[in-house]
Amino acid sequence: MSNEGFFWGIGQDKEIIEHAQRMLTSVAKGMETALARATNKTAQGTKTQMVKHTRARFSVAAGDVRKTLWVRKATSGGMTAEVCSSGRPLPLFRFKVSPKRAISSKGIKPSKRRRPRVSVSRNNTTVFKKAFVAGMKSGHVGVFHRVIESGKVKLKEFYGPSTPQMLRSKAVTQAIETTARDRFKRELAHQVEWILKKNGG
Repeated sequence: MSNEGFFWGIGQDKEIIEHAQRMLTSVAKGMETALARATNKTAQGTKTQMVKHTRARFSVAAGDVRKTLWVRKATSGGMTAEVCSSGRPLPLFRFKVSPKRAISSKGIKPSKRRRPRVSVSRNNTTVFKKAFVAGMKSGHVGVFHRVIESGKVKLKEFYGPSTPQMLRSKAVTQAIETTARDRFKRELAHQVEWILKKNGG
């Protein structure tokens, strides 16, 4: 499975920027400094919020989201910053699954076997009627089903969405946009105040 990507550019409110420029006209490179610092702090805060917003809608561990994220920082020469995510689809077992361990079905009729109940999103649970939770010799545990390939029975593991896919869902992107916009306004106002005090303004 190939990696998928997600890139979130930190938006900059034109009206707020124009106000900051008026406040910092007397400070050499004051606006460039304020904008770069505010953008980078917003990007770091947005990275944290991405984990929160994703977990609010998907039954995924914070670590599985966080480890895919990184920030491409803004500089005084390039005023844009991005929060990026790259990752492969997660094994279905990384989401909310019941049972959480392999259970032997030896001697149990197929109709009586316990089938996995899976919640990828927090408001939806699906029963995988032809699947089962199994442990491999390597110690890996997952949700599998049997397939026939070239006349042989093989186990295939089920996978859920990747972190980039979850971040692209409408509910998550809307939440990120709102918090990132508010964070940028607060950070830029703080940086303008800090620079003015530093320069005796």
